[in-house]
Amino acid sequence: EPTKLQRRVAKAINFGLIFGAGRRTIDKTAGMDGAYSMFKDQFPAIDPYMESTLAEVRKDKYVTTAGGYRLWVPYRTPYAAVCYKVQGTEGEIVKEAMNDCEEYLMNLNNKIQEGGNSYGQMIMQVHDELIFEIPTSLPENTRRDVVGNLAVLMEKAAMKYGIYAPAEADKVTKV
Repeated sequence: EPTKLQRRVAKAINFGLIFGAGRRTIDKTAGMDGAYSMFKDQFPAIDPYMESTLAEVRKDKYVTTAGGYRLWVPYRTPYAAVCYKVQGTEGEIVKEAMNDCEEYLMNLNNKIQEGGNSYGQMIMQVHDELIFEIPTSLPENTRRDVVGNLAVLMEKAAMKYGIYAPAEADKVTKV
């Protein structure tokens, strides 16, 4: 489990890169000299990806998400192309996951006999997280199965776009 500092540094580098920050900005934001170089050394595919995305936007004036959606990029901010592509694809994945999870819960809840307990519902989205309310009145093993199946559906949503994105379902809070 990363520390708060490690998480802050990782987020600073990741988001800095997709928003077009350079070496000095990344190092300063991360609070450590050489952070930019260390990251680039560890992930050598980043530069070719960013360069191909910039070439795409210079040629076409837009980028295409993993799902094929075109996002037009303002000509004065070509550095935003990577952000558009990453965030746009993330939006497609979350939308797919929301639909799949909602369908799953609706199918479960439709099987309930009158007076029976609900299996739960999706209550909101926060960035790349989906928040569900699963009744504590359900048996523990049923709750665990429902939560586990929701996590699998979220991971499968990303795989539809050829992307591995693990879903953490261990943050279950009883209310």
